[in-house]
Amino acid sequence: RDGLHLSHIVVRPAMPLLLALSGLAPGLALHAPAAARSRSPCMQIKSPERPGSVADMSAAMADMREQLAADERTSALISAMRGTNINDDDNAASGTTLQVVEMRAGDDSLPTEYDPAALSAYFRKRPGAVLTRIGQLALYGGAWVAKTLLSALRGELTSGSEGEVAAVAGLRDVLVSLGPFYIKLGQALSIRPDILSPQAMVQLQQLCDKVPPFESAVAMQCVRDELGVEDVSELFSTITPEPVAAASLGQVYKATLREGGDEVAVKVQ
Repeated sequence: RDGLHLSHIVVRPAMPLLLALSGLAPGLALHAPAAARSRSPCMQIKSPERPGSVADMSAAMADMREQLAADERTSALISAMRGTNINDDDNAASGTTLQVVEMRAGDDSLPTEYDPAALSAYFRKRPGAVLTRIGQLALYGGAWVAKTLLSALRGELTSGSEGEVAAVAGLRDVLVSLGPFYIKLGQALSIRPDILSPQAMVQLQQLCDKVPPFESAVAMQCVRDELGVEDVSELFSTITPEPVAAASLGQVYKATLREGGDEVAVKVQ
């Protein structure tokens, strides 16, 4: 326990006990030291071969890790589960634009709690937004599905193949373009080695690090609407024109309050 083990035990038992020990623990070597054979019985019980110290145990574990690393698939799986490559790109799917659906203003607002009846009533008044979203899903998702099915028919999607990696990289672009909900799905898939190969998992793990921001014009309009001002300069003496960070559910701007001069982070979701 705690890296310690029994090296050996020297006992001086009666002969029947020695025989009983031999029968109960055949894995232990029982022998009498040569110098003690002519005297009263002196038996030495040695443990089976084990590392002689904590250092030996550490060396054995290091050996095991090297053997695992020698196997290409195991090494790739370990790297994928550790997220080793999530910072390869400055932005995952760089150049991809988030498809935003602007809602028509009305006397109601989008429910912030799950309420099927309220959501249905809200979107029933905005059929144009619903049709726009369906069109985005069909255009971006449908194109990827068709291309992936064609690759599958050609037998190009074997586990760990270049075809699979390319297909998942394309899926990543589609998920980013469709927005936060789909990005979250991609993040969930990025830790599923039972579904994707390690090489393909890395493509989706980039969604856990950085994603492209949506347009700052949309973000500033959100700030104006939420805070009830005509211009953000009424509240902030300075604010960065582009976000300093972006994630799946929002992006952050650095600003300075006009009143007090404190530097703040403005997060828009």
